[in-house]
Amino acid sequence: MAPPESSLDSSTSFSFSDDESSSFDNLPQVIDVPFPNLDTPATESENNGKGCVHNEKRKRVVDVLLQQSKNGKLQHGVIKKVAEEFSFLVKTVSKLWVVATSQLEGGLPVNVECKRKGNSGRKRLPLDMEKMAAVPFNRRKNMRALAHAMDVSKSTVHRWLNRKNIRRHSNAIKPLLSKKDEADPYRTIQSKSFIPKIMFLADVGRPRYGEDGELLWDGKIGIFPFTYEAPAQRSSKNRPAGTMEVKPIPIINREVMKMMLLTKLLPAIKEKWPGPSRNIIVQQDNVKPHVDGSDPDLMEAAQEDNWNIQLKFQPPNRPDLNVLDLGFFRSIDSLQDQTAARSLTELIQAVTIAYEELSLEKLNNVFLTLQGVMGEVLSH
Repeated sequence: MAPPESSLDSSTSFSFSDDESSSFDNLPQVIDVPFPNLDTPATESENNGKGCVHNEKRKRVVDVLLQQSKNGKLQHGVIKKVAEEFSFLVKTVSKLWVVATSQLEGGLPVNVECKRKGNSGRKRLPLDMEKMAAVPFNRRKNMRALAHAMDVSKSTVHRWLNRKNIRRHSNAIKPLLSKKDEADPYRTIQSKSFIPKIMFLADVGRPRYGEDGELLWDGKIGIFPFTYEAPAQRSSKNRPAGTMEVKPIPIINREVMKMMLLTKLLPAIKEKWPGPSRNIIVQQDNVKPHVDGSDPDLMEAAQEDNWNIQLKFQPPNRPDLNVLDLGFFRSIDSLQDQTAARSLTELIQAVTIAYEELSLEKLNNVFLTLQGVMGEVLSH
C-alpha cells in the first residue's frame, strides 16, 4: 500500500543535514503492541446504564449476595467486597440486598430492576376532558383554537393528538340535505369561486410613550373593510327580502381605493394622530389600485385645516419594507384563526377584534424588525 500523499504550502520548505539523516537510520523498528479490545459486548452492556445502572448487572449483584448468604444473612465485609467487584457504591449494594430479602420473605420473585424509567423527568400535562367538552365546537375546529381555549400551548395539543388522547373528527351527516330539499346533489354545492373574499385597509404607526413610560398613543389608526350594504333580493329562512346585507366590493380599483382614503383613512388620521405636529407621511406599496400622492382631490383633502399628509410609494425594485407585510398581518391572523366566522359580518368583527386585541409590545416589535431589515439591506 502506498503512503498517503501530503501537501504543503508553497512558502514552506524543509531540509535536513547529512548528520541528521544518518541519525534517523539508527532508530529501532516499530513494534506492534497488542491492546485489549475495549468494545466487547460485555463491556458495552456494562456501560449502557446512563443515569440508571444496567438491570442485568443489578441481577448479578443480587445473585452473588444470595450465594454468599447463609440463612438469609451475610457475613461482615461481603457487601463491601461485592461493591468493589462490580464498581458499585456500598450503599447501592446494601439497598439491593434489602429489596431482595424483603421480596423473598413475602414469597415474591426477586425483581431489582431500576424503576427510574417512566418515573423521572417532567410530568405530563393531564388532559381535562370535561373542560374540553365544555368548549363549543366553533372554538375547537383546529389545534390553535383548541390550545387557546384550553390555556395550553399548541405543541401540547399536538402531543395529545400523537398519543391518541384526542382525535380529529369530521361529520359528513348533513341533516338539512334531504330528498325534499335536494333534488340534484350536484347543484347544491357551489364552487370555491363563490366563497366571498374581503379586503381590508389597515394603517398603523409606532406606539409612543412618555418620559415616565406612560402610553401616549397606541399606534393604531384603524382597519377598514371594503364592503357595502345592499338589500336582499329574495327571502330565505335567515331574513326576509329587503333586509340590508353586508357584501364585499368585488373589484378593488383606483376609484374604490381613492374613496376609502378620502372617507375613512384621512379622517381617522386627523382624529387619532397625537401631538401638535401635522406633517405626516403615509407609506404604501406599489400595487396598481393604490392612488398616487399627487392626485388633486387627495392633496386637497390632505392639506385641509393646516394638515400636511403626504402619500408616498415604496421605491421601485426594492425589498418589501412594509410594517404590515413584515409581521402585523401575521400577528392578527393568528388571533383571527381562533374564531370560526359563519358570515361576513362575523368575519369582519373577528378581524376588527384581532386588530384591537393585538398587544402594543408585538406592534412595537414589528417596527424593530423593520429597522433590522433596513440595516441588513444597507449592509448588503
